[in-house]
Amino acid sequence: MASRKKSQPSLPLLAPEPAPIGAVDAAEIVAEKYRTYALYVVGDRALPDVRDGLKPVHRRILWGMLTMNPSATADRPHQKCARIAGAVIGLYHPHGDSAVYEALVRLARPFALRAPLIDFHGNYGSPDFGPASSRYTEARLNAASNLLLAEVRAGTVDLVPNYDSQDEEPVVLPAAFPNWLVNGSYGIAVGMSSFMLPHNPREVCQAAMALVKREQTSVDELFAIVKGPDFPDPAVIVNVGDLPDIYRSGSGSIRVRGTWEYEDGHRLGRIVITSLPYADGSTGSGKRFVEDAVAAIGEGKLSGIDDIVDETAEGRLRIVVVVSRGVERDVVVAGLLKHTNLQVTNSVRMNALDANGVPQTYNLRTALEAWIQHRIEVIERRSRRRLDWIADRLHVLDGLLAVLLDIDAAIAIIRGSDDVAEAREKLKQRFSIDDVQANFVLDLTLRRLTRLAQVEIESEVAALRTEQATLTELVSSNANLRKRVGIELTEAAKAFEGVERRTIIDADAVSSFDGLLGGGANGDGAAAPPDVPTAVHVAADRSVCVLPPGKTLPTGAEGRSFATTTRSQVVVYTESGQLHRLPAGELPTKPMSLDGILGLKGDRVLDVFPAELFASEVLIVTSGGSVKRVAPEELAGGDRKGGIATVKVDEGETVVAVLGCEGNEFALFTSDGQGIRFQATDVRPMGRAAAGVRGIKLADRATVVGAVNTTGVALVALAHRSGAAKKFDLSEMPVQGRGGKGVRVSVVTGRHGAVAYGGACGPLLYATPKGMQRIEATGWKLVGREAPPTAGRVPEGDHTPLPG
Repeated sequence: MASRKKSQPSLPLLAPEPAPIGAVDAAEIVAEKYRTYALYVVGDRALPDVRDGLKPVHRRILWGMLTMNPSATADRPHQKCARIAGAVIGLYHPHGDSAVYEALVRLARPFALRAPLIDFHGNYGSPDFGPASSRYTEARLNAASNLLLAEVRAGTVDLVPNYDSQDEEPVVLPAAFPNWLVNGSYGIAVGMSSFMLPHNPREVCQAAMALVKREQTSVDELFAIVKGPDFPDPAVIVNVGDLPDIYRSGSGSIRVRGTWEYEDGHRLGRIVITSLPYADGSTGSGKRFVEDAVAAIGEGKLSGIDDIVDETAEGRLRIVVVVSRGVERDVVVAGLLKHTNLQVTNSVRMNALDANGVPQTYNLRTALEAWIQHRIEVIERRSRRRLDWIADRLHVLDGLLAVLLDIDAAIAIIRGSDDVAEAREKLKQRFSIDDVQANFVLDLTLRRLTRLAQVEIESEVAALRTEQATLTELVSSNANLRKRVGIELTEAAKAFEGVERRTIIDADAVSSFDGLLGGGANGDGAAAPPDVPTAVHVAADRSVCVLPPGKTLPTGAEGRSFATTTRSQVVVYTESGQLHRLPAGELPTKPMSLDGILGLKGDRVLDVFPAELFASEVLIVTSGGSVKRVAPEELAGGDRKGGIATVKVDEGETVVAVLGCEGNEFALFTSDGQGIRFQATDVRPMGRAAAGVRGIKLADRATVVGAVNTTGVALVALAHRSGAAKKFDLSEMPVQGRGGKGVRVSVVTGRHGAVAYGGACGPLLYATPKGMQRIEATGWKLVGREAPPTAGRVPEGDHTPLPG
């Protein structure tokens, strides 16, 4: 058989020219892709919304249960969890069914949430074991979730298309109570995390009510109501003294212990563990407790235990620890606290998305205020939508009443018309009504023409006008809306009547075995020092020491001192904007660098202040010309390792001054001899995460070198890099608007060099470590602000050479 000849193409095939491959920046591409992923994780998976306290998956589960057919609301029978998970996946959350089911189960677990949002039917698991399969369990909404969803379809929140634009879902729920504080959150995103511990719902509602009634309510006043976290199972908070700072700053750590009791009447001593502390979003695992204890015994870290028996049953934790003969039970408990999850540390990171979807750090007050503002918006939107409906309804009823005054004429017009259009036009002309009203009349049934129907219409109109007036007054002012928030919160709080606190917050409740752990009364490792008067001395090089009564400064020491007590705090402020708080009693008695005390790396101390300065608003001034006014509650933290950040400083810039805000004016001075004087009201208070606003417009390569609060300041001293100095009357500087270029306050030439320091004039001045360390101002001749800096001069060697 002859072989078949392969067909040849009629034209030669020409391979296309390969497109040239250009160079790409891999780092830029990776950064862009990772940024996109990070934003998705932060906004759509890990961080809750501060308004309703829910992550998208939980919000979609509640919405899906409300909208599915048949719905799984509290007044209807339970629905299979498999069906609920399928509905949520199919319409709103296209992820794995197991992930959605686990999220649904968590909303029902009483050992995970302080106010569960799902009424569950079946086995939802335990801290040791997972739930039953979704095909065996059922669920429906409960009273708490009804409060979150109430009026969600009444235009109170925005509805956006779901992932395939075939349906709609809410951006946020109306949330009739502060769910984020009540149930907490637990999530790790890219570069940030959210750890909000659960709280007692009655206390949270009471605190929100206090803030509704008085907007100026402080964090400390709210903390007196919300005494601390309230976990689902009994527990004891150990570091009670840290709670105020945590609720002011929005971050920190809380040490929590479980509960136990001693059982007598046995041959050997017995310790019965009755609850384990909350950790990682759930009550602690009894299985893990036993495993940790056994491991510690095997490694020789724990002794005095003969046996451990887990008698947990029917949701009630009971673990019996049998103590060896002759061993003190307190010693065994101390070992269990150290080596098991009988005591844990819970991180607190009050990070959540604000109304614009931007991650923010909140404290107790700002979290409640964000919820209140959300409720104000919900009530206003609901009221305005109702007002629109009332206006439309009154419009057609007014037309109907006009027609009913001469119903015979209306009937004659309708019967004498050839079609609907002709009848509509004649009715409009006869009764002076519009198309909408005429169509409403034409659509009436004959039974609406009776005398009784007319009376009902008049009654409806009167009721609608009364409601219209009430709603108009409600939306006319923010105060009225805020008052309405309180009224509705009082009604919502009735759902939590009888919910008592389960967590003990009492420093005296900590047992005596703390001494076995090396801790003080609060379990913090040291007893509280006696409170005695002292003085803190700050040297020019920012070394610090305390001076007990009767003691004098070390020989040759120069600087400034301020009186305080050993239990009072001092504030250390660094050039990067970090604020640290230290008890005065913990400072050394001999001068020591604060860099070593605080463990600063790559940061320099700006100054040391008494804590009283930060009890009111302060102004932070940066070398880049920015100013920032900060409220005291934003600066209340800092007594933990690492301190707190108080201002966002651009690269290459530093903080140059921290000033109290008493008085009306501030003055800033720059390295190129410019100065500006502006009113304090030009700067509004800001949060800790803000970068501030422009205080003075700087020329190229110029920086701010000093600032003063003008209250009580008459003379200003300036020092140049050459050592030349001057002083002038502050009244020569005119008051201007913030953010301008200011006026010239000193002559900068090659001979004098740039201005290195500017501040209030006294007999002896101390500048920043970067500038002059000592300026002798006594006997200086007063000169004009535009005079060259020759009126006073620092002797050679009495200043620190400046870099550059």
